[in-house]
Amino acid sequence: MSTGILPSLWTPTELKSAQQQLLAQATSVNAGVTACTSLDAPTKAAWTTFFTQLTAFCNTSFGWLTTTNPDGSWSWGGGTGVTADAIEQYGRTLYAWQLKLSKTCSLGSPIVNPDANPGAAATTDIVKYAALGAAFLATAWAVSRVVSVLPRSAAVEEER
Repeated sequence: MSTGILPSLWTPTELKSAQQQLLAQATSVNAGVTACTSLDAPTKAAWTTFFTQLTAFCNTSFGWLTTTNPDGSWSWGGGTGVTADAIEQYGRTLYAWQLKLSKTCSLGSPIVNPDANPGAAATTDIVKYAALGAAFLATAWAVSRVVSVLPRSAAVEEER
């Protein structure tokens, strides 16, 4: 989720952690739905479809530019940005399901609004952008040092 002017930066490790948290939360809600006897069949079927899709998504690994499926096959695409957007959307959808289901069932899990506390993410993003900036400057400095010791061609010397 973007928390200001700059977009959020996600690493593959952060994506996996967010997927695990999302799946744990959804599994807890699913336990409540399974135990709920007062929930109508169409709502329960719609929840089961969502939970199945969410589980499949959370069991897929995403790299910087690739996607690794649960069966071990992989493909180009997916990447961190697309995956981060999907995680955020699944989180919002799960939140909507929790609000809907909690009216009929005892879910036994806390209802967590995924958009409630963006401040921590903003600070983390600032640190990440600062680290990227520092890495860029260090690389530019190292390149300038290497270039300064390379021998110059005769044509360059004549222009001076």
